[in-house]
Amino acid sequence: VWSQSGRGGNFALGYVGESLEAPRLLGDAMECVRRQVEACHGTHTGTVLFHSLGGGTGSGLGTRLAVEICDEYSAAPLMMTSVLPLAAGENPSQTLNVALALSTIQEVADGLVLYENDRLLALATEFQRKGSSMASSSTRPGRSTDSWGSGPVTSLPAMNG
Repeated sequence: VWSQSGRGGNFALGYVGESLEAPRLLGDAMECVRRQVEACHGTHTGTVLFHSLGGGTGSGLGTRLAVEICDEYSAAPLMMTSVLPLAAGENPSQTLNVALALSTIQEVADGLVLYENDRLLALATEFQRKGSSMASSSTRPGRSTDSWGSGPVTSLPAMNG
């Protein structure tokens, strides 16, 4: 499912749409969901939906898709995995987008995993900075303890080797 443009960073444009393309996008997305559910051959045990919350496409269209999935497949649980925008984001309406999306998500989702983009970026930066020191302090090849002391970290080369 694709479109030439986003929803302008606006929840309402993503949720309701303003052009003839919006219903097509939602219909195409629901058709993809339907095909995946049918491929389960009667064993569909739930849906996991990943989306961001800062812009209009993720917050508006993603949330609208969640509502449609909840309506169509009400017997199966809906799990949402959402990513909050960066605190210093470029979209001035991102806070409103997040509030509107989360208020709808709480009504339709059976579970929500919420990631903070700022924390994910900080973790990625920290792992990149400490990448060489983590490899040298390994207790065994491919294993080390993360900088927060919460447990072992396995390097990608060790997992693929």
